[in-house]
Amino acid sequence: MELHFNEGNKYLNPSQSERFLAPRRTTDECYFMERLESNNYNTYRSRKYPEMYVALKRTGQYKSGSKTGPGQKAILFLPMSARR
Repeated sequence: MELHFNEGNKYLNPSQSERFLAPRRTTDECYFMERLESNNYNTYRSRKYPEMYVALKRTGQYKSGSKTGPGQKAILFLPMSARR
């Protein structure tokens, strides 16, 4: 799966510097593995860097990929249906 932002036509990808960047074109770093956890939350792990997860802090800021891991609340996302 790839995470795409409609605004600015950008894709989410973790960079070598452990920060999430938003390039305008899809690269191999833009793909994530989505997993439905046993608690019914989704997690998104980088396909290229399997130790890095998409994570948000309580403040809404992203969390550095090197500081993420299984079992952390910051990597859990509640699945919702999209409206069009």
